[in-house]
Amino acid sequence: MKLYEIGMRIKKQLANQNKKQKDLAEYLDVSKQVMSNTLRGANNISVERLTKISIYLCITVDELLDKKEKLTPRKFASLEISEMRSYIFPNELDSYGKCVIDYLYESKDIDKFLYLFNNEFFQDDQFNRTKICSFAIRNNLLSFLLTRKKVEQEYLINKGKEIKYIPLFPKIVKRNSRLLDAYINKQEHNIYDLARMDYIEAILNCSDTKILNLIPDHYKEQRRRGRTFLAIDKTLMNIAIIKNNSFIYKYFLERYKIKPSIHHLKTAEKFDSDDVKEYINNSSDFITEELRS
Repeated sequence: MKLYEIGMRIKKQLANQNKKQKDLAEYLDVSKQVMSNTLRGANNISVERLTKISIYLCITVDELLDKKEKLTPRKFASLEISEMRSYIFPNELDSYGKCVIDYLYESKDIDKFLYLFNNEFFQDDQFNRTKICSFAIRNNLLSFLLTRKKVEQEYLINKGKEIKYIPLFPKIVKRNSRLLDAYINKQEHNIYDLARMDYIEAILNCSDTKILNLIPDHYKEQRRRGRTFLAIDKTLMNIAIIKNNSFIYKYFLERYKIKPSIHHLKTAEKFDSDDVKEYINNSSDFITEELRS
């Protein structure tokens, strides 16, 4: 490794921390000239001196040497919390299409997830927000995430900073048919669609109404008689019918304050959703006996 590259990283850390070369020189008990030559790459740096510099800058020697070992999501998720570093965190999916959050869910390691979340290891983008929500639904952490986000926004407002609101919960779909096709035909889309499908699976597998009540309604634009308005997106309920999940189907009927319809029955019959079909046929809210036949 070239010495001037190490010197450049030391300079960058000094600048980021508002520290000066002369202060580092005093800490190392060397002259300003020696310090300048070291940062230019003209002098060798001993392991002992490199260790002292890392302590002064509150970083690791590996960071100064830029030893960024590429870990797979599975290997990173298996590290102890004390070994986790942001500069070795793998943001990419592995060959199985999984990210770190997927492996933390498999190992049921909530402590590691909270450590990574609280220390902002996850990139703040649509994919990670969706994965975070899925993990939170499955591990009863939604209340914590919502409280944390509210506190963060209040802190920024109190500091007088302009904030751009980024929704914690993902939009289900841009077009209903797109995700329904993915469920029906098992089609693979981009990573964002796959993350949304995982989010919906987390909802469909949730049996705690207190958690479900924390999930906001999703809305979509509709046009009727030349007028555009927002309507509740019932994609989740439709997928519950297709997946034969009578509990979630019933939950959304009550949440949306609607009754089973002939459209629901026909969908259940089309996809052999026997449990949903039985619930509809036995429901006292179903419109008429004529529609049941």
